[in-house]
Amino acid sequence: MKIKDFLQNFVGQSTGTRIKVYDKHSFKTYQFHHVQEVINRLGYYSVKEWTICDNILKITIQTQF
Repeated sequence: MKIKDFLQNFVGQSTGTRIKVYDKHSFKTYQFHHVQEVINRLGYYSVKEWTICDNILKITIQTQF
């Protein structure tokens, strides 16, 4: 599933929303406060796994194979 499809129905759009995206390939972590930022920047990458911890949505992707 692509990030844009995964976040399409995400309800946590308030100012306190935090989303972290970890890239398994580059070992980088991206932090966002709005769903649309994530979709615009990383929306076409596939979600490998996701979890919610301490009110932070953590998504793992892999930009290259």
